[in-house]
Amino acid sequence: DFKEIKIKNKKWMTYYVVSSINGWKYVSAVPINNFFYEINQIKMFSILLMLLMSIIGAIFILFFSMQNYRPLNEIKNILQSRVKITDTQQLNEYDLIKNLINVSLSKEEEMHNQMLKFAPVLRNNFFIRLLNGNIDQDSIDQSNLESLNIKFESDKFIVALLEIDDCSNFIRDDTEQEYGLTSFVITNVANELLSNLGFKTYNVILSKTKMVFIINIPDEAQNNIDTSQQAFDTLVEFLQRHFSIFVSVGI
Repeated sequence: DFKEIKIKNKKWMTYYVVSSINGWKYVSAVPINNFFYEINQIKMFSILLMLLMSIIGAIFILFFSMQNYRPLNEIKNILQSRVKITDTQQLNEYDLIKNLINVSLSKEEEMHNQMLKFAPVLRNNFFIRLLNGNIDQDSIDQSNLESLNIKFESDKFIVALLEIDDCSNFIRDDTEQEYGLTSFVITNVANELLSNLGFKTYNVILSKTKMVFIINIPDEAQNNIDTSQQAFDTLVEFLQRHFSIFVSVGI
């Protein structure tokens, strides 16, 4: 085995073997400084190389991290400039961006819900202007119609004008709320009858006693006028018998 010995304050690394032929001992003694010289050189070189690669790697990591973080930081600044979050100092980057996105999505959903509330009013106003001929045809495109939830399935239309002649036995007071309830009953019954015939219908409220049904007729439908006439005859009879509402319809 290798053994470390000390001779005159110098450390030596010794090793010996015994000859199997004549029994002689062959002893090898090397100063430890010389014995580990090459090993120490390789060790120091490895340490220096590892330090150098670590420094270079850290510089590259920092550079590429900043390159990738810049767009994210710009998005964060844009969101933070438009959305206010209190106590942002206690949030890390990830939590801050997540909260900013959640607030933005909630705001978007709130705006969408508000648009949905106003959509029937905007759609009714659009149809009133359309019926009165006050809309420039060139200004109407598919995106405008889709924003109002309007989709026509064909180029065939029937327009029916309905007027409430008498609903005194149905309503209690002559108020807008009572006439609104009356219009609700009439439009629901009419839409049910027309949808069973395969017609797509849009309701337009002109006043508390007048409303219009814009009926989009499928291309394959036959006898459109007669079929719609029968549907409105049924509507007039049904409203009179079940609700004591008397109406007149012109197609």
